[in-house]
Amino acid sequence: PNAPPPPPPPPEPEPTEPEIFEVAEVQPELIGGLPGLQSRVEYPEFARRAGIEGQVVVQFVVDERGNVVDPVVLRSPNELLSEAALKAVRESQFTPGQQRGRPVKVRFAVPVTFRLR
Repeated sequence: PNAPPPPPPPPEPEPTEPEIFEVAEVQPELIGGLPGLQSRVEYPEFARRAGIEGQVVVQFVVDERGNVVDPVVLRSPNELLSEAALKAVRESQFTPGQQRGRPVKVRFAVPVTFRLR
């Protein structure tokens, strides 16, 4: 009698990709660049009067649609500047990063500079 055919081999597991890339083949790009970001920064009046300046580094995830998600301050000279930097970054838009031709979430950081004239 005819024996049933052997079962097909199990499918190869898909290579798992990280939920969030540290570096993607195509990195996200800040629309308007850093100058555009800087132009959205509002220097806090109190910080300006107190002569507080410096650089705030904000890290976040750029999602598949180019939106900023979960921004956090990595380094900042002052809490007032942190808030202003976070606000400007939240208003930013990116072209999404891509891996193998499709948009992915990518971790990203930008410096926001506060310099008194």
